[in-house]
Amino acid sequence: MFHRPYQQSDKQALIDILRANTPKYFSPADEADFIQYLDDEQWGINYVYLSPQGQVIGCAGSYLTNDDTLNLCWAFFRPGSLGYTSIPRVLADYISAAANDLGINSGATIVLNTTQMIARYLSRIGFQIDKVEPDGYGPGYDLVTMTKKSAELAIAPNVPPGQR
Repeated sequence: MFHRPYQQSDKQALIDILRANTPKYFSPADEADFIQYLDDEQWGINYVYLSPQGQVIGCAGSYLTNDDTLNLCWAFFRPGSLGYTSIPRVLADYISAAANDLGINSGATIVLNTTQMIARYLSRIGFQIDKVEPDGYGPGYDLVTMTKKSAELAIAPNVPPGQR
């Protein structure tokens, strides 16, 4: 599995993958927000993950805020597509790549908002829960804010996206 930058031609495949993860991990209301996110070009680095056969199997986004905080968003994969690869490992690789590609410093904070279903995977790679807002994403979908310091990552050397 490898990643490359998002292209507009990936949009429908990613919407289909989001739908395959709804309602288990995403609220049905999330689809409109995701489409708006894909259509808005102001965001930072967005990756598409590909199977060895070149099929889109997932995505992950990230952007920097004015205070150099790395924010992670919209990371999900087609159910069953990761095979032998564990979710924590894929997430750690994605975070390291995003931090490297956006040029964050070793003291920067990484922040993400997720649901209670995904928070358990993120805790395996060192993210700490800062806040939980019950039903923050809709009924049954708590908004969980998690953070980690970038110094806790093994950031890869500066290798262009898609060549890792």
